[in-house]
Amino acid sequence: MDGSVFAHNDTMLPLWNLSHPAVPFSSNLPETVTASLQALIIFAGSSLCLVAFASIPALRTRFNYYLISIVIAQVILSFYVLSLAIQHYYGHWIFNKHSCTLFLFIYFCGEGIVGNAHFLIAANRTWALYFPHHFRTHNTTGVTFFLCGSVWFATVTMILPWVIMNEQFLDSAGPVYVCRVRMTSQHTYSTIIMLLFVSPTAFIITSYPLLRRKQLARQRIRNQLGMKSVHAMSAVGATLGPVPNQTRRTSTSISHESRGDLGQDDEERFKKFVQQQQMEEKRSKQKQHSNAFLVLTSIVLCAVVFWTPIVLFGLGEVMFPNSVIFTDATYFAMTSWMACSTCLDPIIFIVTVPLLRKQVREMSRSSLDFVMKPWRCLLKHLK
Repeated sequence: MDGSVFAHNDTMLPLWNLSHPAVPFSSNLPETVTASLQALIIFAGSSLCLVAFASIPALRTRFNYYLISIVIAQVILSFYVLSLAIQHYYGHWIFNKHSCTLFLFIYFCGEGIVGNAHFLIAANRTWALYFPHHFRTHNTTGVTFFLCGSVWFATVTMILPWVIMNEQFLDSAGPVYVCRVRMTSQHTYSTIIMLLFVSPTAFIITSYPLLRRKQLARQRIRNQLGMKSVHAMSAVGATLGPVPNQTRRTSTSISHESRGDLGQDDEERFKKFVQQQQMEEKRSKQKQHSNAFLVLTSIVLCAVVFWTPIVLFGLGEVMFPNSVIFTDATYFAMTSWMACSTCLDPIIFIVTVPLLRKQVREMSRSSLDFVMKPWRCLLKHLK
């Protein structure tokens, strides 16, 4: 998995020395603009999500920590996409060859963390749907932190040997002309690394139909139980009459003494009211689970549309290293296509998480008011 393409003339000055006449200049404006916009969207969208998560404690739920892990990795990935824009503008790699390894390390770790965090979301929904009692008992914040931290640690640990081998290879090689991932150099280790990208994508795509079927079955059961509960509550309401105002409070706000002063009918109505409160809390949790499954659905679509082509490209380069298909142009096209998925992730999270969407909308309005305030004052003085 050599991270570069080298010049064949060892007496040639480094290609990042732009004053040397042998350095070619073939700027690609469309790819430069595309990569620049992608880097801006990834950085701005992910940073906006991080600020929203940090500003509202209610957003920092156990499930949302998976989303936080993803957007942190995407902020780091935006710097690699920016390096692609610079490379497209100059037509070659303008930095030193060791920085090429650094940026490719960022790329591999970032994409690996994002892909494995997607896998954690799919595994979380599998756990919740097929083992609900075990999920409610053991799905704690500590477990979530452990899983997210394990993904970061495992990804960096798997990529680090490649960095060491690539640096040793760079010491005896010429200057870098094009900074890109090449699976043909360290073929054996590249094959192992591909498991980091193939396994999560395969699990997400293959498990989703089963999870969707299970989700629909549970939803039908909840609807049937809900209808029975509504009919039962209606019958009780018709028998006992409306609930008095003094009993419209939660169980925590009414002491045992005050409840003892109520009559038998009031006590019955109080119990029914507490049951209603519990039903509302249950519906709120069900809505959170529904939003989590909506996030998973969006991730599956991205896996099918964006991740599958780049995974097939990497597998093809490992299996057919001498094929003329895997050129620099094809690699950069696949990388740009992959960056589109990275651009969409923050947008998907904002759209599918209601509280996050509300906070981002308020932050956008505040920022717009802050920017427009001097102009409003200027227009006011001109009038």
